[in-house]
Amino acid sequence: MGHALCLQNWVTIGGNSATIVQDEPEWADLAGYQDVAIYLDVGLLNVATELDIQTSPIKDETMFTLGPAVTSYRLAAGSGVQPLVIAGAGRGTTLSFARFVRWSITLGAMDTSFTFRIWLNLNQAGW
Repeated sequence: MGHALCLQNWVTIGGNSATIVQDEPEWADLAGYQDVAIYLDVGLLNVATELDIQTSPIKDETMFTLGPAVTSYRLAAGSGVQPLVIAGAGRGTTLSFARFVRWSITLGAMDTSFTFRIWLNLNQAGW
């Protein structure tokens, strides 16, 4: 059975030359799920920005930043819904998701304003 989970409700992040990581209490715990589709809903993005979806089997900072644990997206200025990744059993994607999922944003040198939310569409293990 599928479930929808809001990884990040609407938020606006602004600034320049910074990396912002989602706060730990907001990370998604995907225990019991076998597949995930991740959708980014952009309300406003005025400057191209990099968004990382990071995953780790445990809540350890170093595990989130290892090569296969990170999938990066270069987002162009604009708005709209963007499907980011579908990962799971036999999907053959670059992201092999683990138990915990979070986002990280790298703002460029220009003053950036980014309003977004992220939805996860999950399938339970065994379905």
